[in-house]
Amino acid sequence: MPQDDVGDAMQQLPPTNSANMDASALALGKKLAADGVIYGSVNKYRERVGFEYSAQTPAAVAFTLNFVDEHSGQIVWTAKYARQQKALTENIFDLPHFIQNKGRWVRAHDIAQEGVNAALANLYSKLTIQPVLQGQ
Repeated sequence: MPQDDVGDAMQQLPPTNSANMDASALALGKKLAADGVIYGSVNKYRERVGFEYSAQTPAAVAFTLNFVDEHSGQIVWTAKYARQQKALTENIFDLPHFIQNKGRWVRAHDIAQEGVNAALANLYSKLTIQPVLQGQ
């Protein structure tokens, strides 16, 4: 759906909070005549304190995404992601992230982007139909 259509539809709904998030997602999907809605919540978003090569506190991100099927009203997919960057000396098994980050302390946005990409790759791997990507 175009972002403007989603924004307009959301403005017509009551405010969303953690208690009515599932119902709001279903209502949004019905308003847009969508087959399903992906929605979620951010449980932690802490920016690093310090610099790229010397952080006092590392960045940390945790979120949950859900995909609700409009026809059944059921949540058919969930992704949970939580990561806090650690020094290589604290977790040698995190070597791939250390190399990927070029030995620097990343920002919360970088961790969040990694989590969203992993979650969407997981969702695409579970789809039985080919998704229609914007612009294709």
